[in-house]
Amino acid sequence: MRTVDPKAHARQVERILDAACSLFARRGFRETTLDDVAAACRMKKPSLYHYFTSKETILRQIILQRVKEAHAGLQTLPREGSLRSRLYQAGLGFLENLKQRRNRDFLSLLVRQVPNDPFVRQIFSRLKRESIAVQGSCQHSPFLASPLDDPELELMAMHQFMSIVVSFACEKKIWRMGPEKGFNDERYIGLLADIFSRGAESLWPPHPQPRTK
Repeated sequence: MRTVDPKAHARQVERILDAACSLFARRGFRETTLDDVAAACRMKKPSLYHYFTSKETILRQIILQRVKEAHAGLQTLPREGSLRSRLYQAGLGFLENLKQRRNRDFLSLLVRQVPNDPFVRQIFSRLKRESIAVQGSCQHSPFLASPLDDPELELMAMHQFMSIVVSFACEKKIWRMGPEKGFNDERYIGLLADIFSRGAESLWPPHPQPRTK
């Protein structure tokens, strides 16, 4: 009886997921076939079925894995310090992760396929909700230990901040177009963190100072 090496199996699964993600991002989910994925991995299609039974299964695994990785990354960010410093570290950390091609491919997959393919959008939305439910709600986010004492306001600031960071990353690192490509990452993220932290703080009144006798 043939025995399977768990480490070798896991490595092959990763190769398949990375190859498929790259193909889905460049060609589109519907346009990519299992034959394409097998060819990219230099394996025969029947061998691919030992790891995944369908293209949809591969997509689900890609999204689930990346969402879990993103959630785990959030938990490593500092829970203390100013809103500005936490925004800065979150934005810079996101751009740092994009140095890996697998992460650029996944971002490209989301940006290009989620808005245009209802099936991909449905899978992403459902798996994202399920992952958050299993690993903990946003109430455990490190960004909610806010000196503003307003978790909703800080969460809104983080959401809008990261939306702009994602747009910046797409234009500079994926599409390589627009004025963003001329910006230094640290400078851009630093200025953006300044704008958002000051804006959030201006919307929330400062803590009342204790009266002196």
